[in-house]
Formats: sequence, C-alpha cells, structure tokens
Amino acid sequence: MFIHTVVSGDTIRDIARIYGTTTRELERLNELSTRDVLVPGLHLLVPGQNRYVARPYRIQSGDSVASVAQKIGLSETNLERWLGFRGAIGTDLTAGTTIWVPKSVPQKRTIEESRRSSSI
Repeated sequence: MFIHTVVSGDTIRDIARIYGTTTRELERLNELSTRDVLVPGLHLLVPGQNRYVARPYRIQSGDSVASVAQKIGLSETNLERWLGFRGAIGTDLTAGTTIWVPKSVPQKRTIEESRRSSSI
C-alpha cells in the first residue's frame, strides 16, 4: 500500500496510471465518489505490491532527494511521490528537519504459499 499526496493538477485517472491500478480501486479505497474534487495536500491510499510503513529520517547538511533516496534504498521518483514533491523543481530539504520516509515491511507468507512456490 502506498500513500499518494495530491498535487495541483492531479486526477484520479492520472494517479491510477502512475501506480498501475484502476480509478475504481482508488475511489473504493479512499471512499471517494466520481464527483469528488482532489485537493492538493490530500493523502490517498494506493494499492501496491510492496508494503511500507513510515519511519523518521533527519535531514543532514547537504542532503538532497536523490541522496536520501539512495540512503534508504528507494528510487528518487518513488521518494518524491511518497513525499508529494512531484513536479517541484529544486525542492529544498532543510538540515535538521525530520521527514517521514517509507520503510519496506517484509510480507509474511503462509505455509501453503511456501509449499506452492517451492513446488513450482
């Protein structure tokens, strides 16, 4: 599950395309109707293969979105999406500020899933 922060100009259709899901699924997960207007700053749940939780990261002097993404093992694009920075050219990260970054949570498998995958 991802959290998408809406920016000006976002549409449900665009968000669904970015994450490879459907508009219907986004509307269902977020209890939206087709008439709802997306407001910048709104956080939407987005289905995804990976499971993430948020963890704090304190910005160090000289940090950039690219360097933070590399430190936490995420692509720059995915970190920008997570933080809601898409399209914000030159977004500054202020040293000493704490941001919340994604941390992957390993998906637990059941015994039956393990048996199926090992017999393939």
